[in-house]
Amino acid sequence: MGLCPQKSGCGYYWSWCGRFGAIVMHYGRKIPVQLATSAHHINFQGPGVKVETSEGTINSKAAILTVSTGILGAEKIKFTPTLPVKKQESFQYIPMGTYNNTTLQFSKDFFGLGPDRYVADRLFFAGEATHPEQWATCGGGLLSGIDAAKDAAHALVLEKEL
Repeated sequence: MGLCPQKSGCGYYWSWCGRFGAIVMHYGRKIPVQLATSAHHINFQGPGVKVETSEGTINSKAAILTVSTGILGAEKIKFTPTLPVKKQESFQYIPMGTYNNTTLQFSKDFFGLGPDRYVADRLFFAGEATHPEQWATCGGGLLSGIDAAKDAAHALVLEKEL
């Protein structure tokens, strides 16, 4: 597992060795993770969260849900209490595929930032160079994910301190 150099017509580029699941297993090895398990009901009424899955019920203080709007729109996962109507309707109006990423290739580092840097605290240039022609991707999604995880972790710490 890790980065492996790959030969292409343009020289070498880097890609992940092994499968994505191997990365998850490696970095989450000290966290109880259950792969290949589908959730079908999330109950966040009362203290904690209960997630009913194909492998049984998981009880937790909190849950972070990362499924597509298609899964949510098709109501593959039930919620107790039910989600607000505006949220439910939003899943129909934001289907997968409406947010497209743009890949940029620069001949030189004219921003002077180097790889893996934030621009104006909103955009992130991922300089992992995983493609022979498309050396960096630019997007704000990573920052939003980091912010959401930070907020969730902060809430759990505050709860523990109370």
